[in-house]
Amino acid sequence: CIQHTLKNEGFFTFYQGLSIPLVGSAVEASVLFCLYQNAAEIITNGKTRNDLTLPQSVLAGLIAGTGTAFVLTPVELIKCRLQVQQKGTAKLYNGPLDCIRQTVRSDGLSGLYRGFFSTLAREVPANGAWFGVYEAGCRILGNARCSAEAPGYVQLISGALAGCAYWAVPYPIDTIKSELQTMTKKSTFT
Repeated sequence: CIQHTLKNEGFFTFYQGLSIPLVGSAVEASVLFCLYQNAAEIITNGKTRNDLTLPQSVLAGLIAGTGTAFVLTPVELIKCRLQVQQKGTAKLYNGPLDCIRQTVRSDGLSGLYRGFFSTLAREVPANGAWFGVYEAGCRILGNARCSAEAPGYVQLISGALAGCAYWAVPYPIDTIKSELQTMTKKSTFT
C-alpha cells in the first residue's frame, strides 16, 4: 500500500490535508487546557487543578472534551475529506480552503459540523480518560500530582499511558465519525 501510494501519488500525498489539522490542533490544545483549568477551578471552588481528586480530574477532562468538539469537528471534516480524495481522478477539492468553501456553499455553515455528535461522543470520554489516567499515573508512579513536583520520567510514563487511554476508549466512535464526515451528502447508513 505504501509503495503503491508513493509510486502513483507521490510522497506528499501522505501529508494531504495536514495544514488544517496543524492549525486545528493548536487551537484544540489551547481550548482543551483552558477549559480543563477553568473546570478544575469551578469543581474545587477556586482552587487549581493540583487540588483535584482523581474523580474530579476525570470530570474536568469530560467538561474540557465537550469544548474541543466544537473546534475539532470542522477541522477533522476537512482533513478527512482531503485524505480520501484520490489523485489520478478529478480532485474534488483544491486544498483546505476550497474544501471549506465548497462545504459551506453546498451545506451551509452547519455543513462544517457534520459528525459533531460523534466527535462529541469521542472527545468527552477520551479526555476524561486522558486526564484521569495522567493524574493517576503520576500519583501511583511518583506519589505526587502531575506538576513541577513530579519527576520527568513519571510525567513521561503517565503521559504515554494517558495517550493510550485517550484512544482506547473512543476508537470505535472515531471510526464512525470519519465515515460520517466522508460520506457524500446523499449517503445514509443502511
